Amino acid sequence: RRALAQLLRLRAPSCLVLSIAELPPTQPIEVIDVVGAPPPPPAGLPAPGRGEAAESLAA
Repeated sequence: RRALAQLLRLRAPSCLVLSIAELPPTQPIEVIDVVGAPPPPPAGLPAPGRGEAAESLAA
């Protein structure tokens, strides 16, 4: 969190960076992305490596 806050301070000084521990326990959280995670597959296409289900959709 500290490194991200320092980086954003240069480009977006009004941006707040919080850790989950700093939020109240009742605050709902929606994860919209994960730093360093691979991009999701394109919508509408079957994910590769799903076995027969993917093959039957492609046929």
